[in-house]
Amino acid sequence: MDQNADKICQMLEDSERYYYATLYSPSYKIPLYSAYTLDPARSRISQLPIIFSGTIYDIGLLNPSSFQCGDGRAATFTKTNVAPVDACFNSDHWKNWERTLRGYLLKELVRDGDSAKAFIVTGYST
Repeated sequence: MDQNADKICQMLEDSERYYYATLYSPSYKIPLYSAYTLDPARSRISQLPIIFSGTIYDIGLLNPSSFQCGDGRAATFTKTNVAPVDACFNSDHWKNWERTLRGYLLKELVRDGDSAKAFIVTGYST
């Protein structure tokens, strides 16, 4: 673990609301983990920009934009939430995991009358 890691409460510029928490390693220039909640009111999933062009990597969002909506979704597209992920793994396994987890959590929220809240922590491993 990077002993110099920064604890960050993620918010948008000109906002007073925190959207999620990140432990960010300035030494490795990657987020070590993000902690967030599912926003069940999210709207249509937007396409992710490719920022690792010419490599085998895609961007991997530790707090997936598909779990958020509105300003919460915009807050996921920050340097401190992005880690390089193998393109094949990202487009197949990780995408399926996100979809499966999101579906399960939404089903449980409906079953509990929207009174429950899921807290999720995802991390990056080298």
